[in-house]
Amino acid sequence: KGKSKRNFLTPNSEKEQSHRLEMIYLRHGFESFSRKAFKPLSTRCISNVKLVAKAEEEVLSNLSEIIDPIIGKSIVELGMVQNLSVDPTGGDIKLTLAFPTLAHPSLNSLKASCDSSLGSLNWAKKVRISTKSRLPFCRSEGAKRPGGLTNVENIIPVVSGKGGVGKSTVSVNLAFALEKLGARVGLLDADIHGPSLPFLITPAEAKIKISSDKPGNLIFPILHENVKCLSFGYVDGESGGHETAVMRGPMLSKVMTQLLTQSDWGELDYLVVDMPPGTGDIPITLSQNVSVTGAVVVTTPHRLSFPDVAKAIEMLASMKVPVFAVVENMGNFVCSHGTVYRPFGRGHLDLLEKNYGIKEKFSLSLSEEISKSNESRKPFVLCHKSAKDSQVYFSIAKSLIKKCLKIPHEPKKQLPSVKYDKKSNLLMLTVIGQNYAKLYEIDPKELRRRDPKTGAEVPGKCPAESSTVRKVNSVGNFGVGVEWSDGFRADIFPFETLLAIAQETEKK
Repeated sequence: KGKSKRNFLTPNSEKEQSHRLEMIYLRHGFESFSRKAFKPLSTRCISNVKLVAKAEEEVLSNLSEIIDPIIGKSIVELGMVQNLSVDPTGGDIKLTLAFPTLAHPSLNSLKASCDSSLGSLNWAKKVRISTKSRLPFCRSEGAKRPGGLTNVENIIPVVSGKGGVGKSTVSVNLAFALEKLGARVGLLDADIHGPSLPFLITPAEAKIKISSDKPGNLIFPILHENVKCLSFGYVDGESGGHETAVMRGPMLSKVMTQLLTQSDWGELDYLVVDMPPGTGDIPITLSQNVSVTGAVVVTTPHRLSFPDVAKAIEMLASMKVPVFAVVENMGNFVCSHGTVYRPFGRGHLDLLEKNYGIKEKFSLSLSEEISKSNESRKPFVLCHKSAKDSQVYFSIAKSLIKKCLKIPHEPKKQLPSVKYDKKSNLLMLTVIGQNYAKLYEIDPKELRRRDPKTGAEVPGKCPAESSTVRKVNSVGNFGVGVEWSDGFRADIFPFETLLAIAQETEKK
């Protein structure tokens, strides 16, 4: 008390000022600080030290106001501002924006915003901003990224409940669409019994090699159009993918693990994995060995596809793998007169959204051009960039990029739990928040009277008095389904709908 406060920018010594510069730097979210890189113009002149420190503060203050529109956080807080160099006497500002991926949809707009913001400083005369991709790494807590996957940020399996739906075609075109958007991409054909990749692309050299000078004898993926590709079909380069694989489950898992983790993938933003159809050993092996970011599910409009795609989604839910998108392949075809036909019906995309909450839905046509591209072993998105189906593939890719950017920064929520108590004949819904936990009791018959999507009462909908709950099925991160003793099986109730019903009935 009675003493004047020292100004932050009034150092006692050069050493103290350097320390304060470091505090400014770290306070604004930078990952590291280099005194050498931030050395003032004249280390002997205290006035220059103060000038640089003040300029640093102004630059970082302006940049901290620029928000990544996808993630919702400041670019300074995200650590995107790197290699900052300031010369306040010459009016020069130089920095690098390090993006998680150069396929970031807002890369150009963020760079322009930085340029405009820094150009508004009254002492700034020249602003130089460069961009780069930062080193990829897995952000999932407790995630395992063994061997060659160390610098692979996102693993995206493409799955289907059954074969013949065009999953491999979707995988290949999705991978090359991501690359064309600026991402570093790998493509793994995980179907050991029936590899498809050798029949869909034509790399210059179609035989994989093993590194003898790196630890672990890593496999080198084949580089094709800047995408790192790998398939069991390339193990014997002379077979052209026709090599027969006769293996049981344990051997399949071993081969899959080797291709996945013992390959030199290098730095990748996305590794697209073309999974074999079904819900067998390979998907389980993948989820057990690595942390999967999210999946793309492929189906067709035919009604026989719905039960299989539902099983695939429920398998992913049981492994805590979010579904980023559903792709309905061969949804329609357009005749030469321009008439649109749907040979397999209207499809079930809306039903998948209703039952599983999947909002990202895409539809591809039954196209002769896509078939010809497959036969010529050239990805459709590379041959017909402006075609309508190519634009759909690019839309899927952009949707995935946004999902992958958001996930690491979303607040972690503890999912509600639902159990059935036979003694009381009540469903017990437990909701856990950040600072609270609450138990709700729901009469199961209340669910028979309600619409699963909205929670509203449906007039005339009432269960038989003798009907009881037989089973409660959890559907991953989305909700639950209830089976009844009279054979009735309702649509899946999202957790949000259950909570709304519980709160409404509690007030009565």
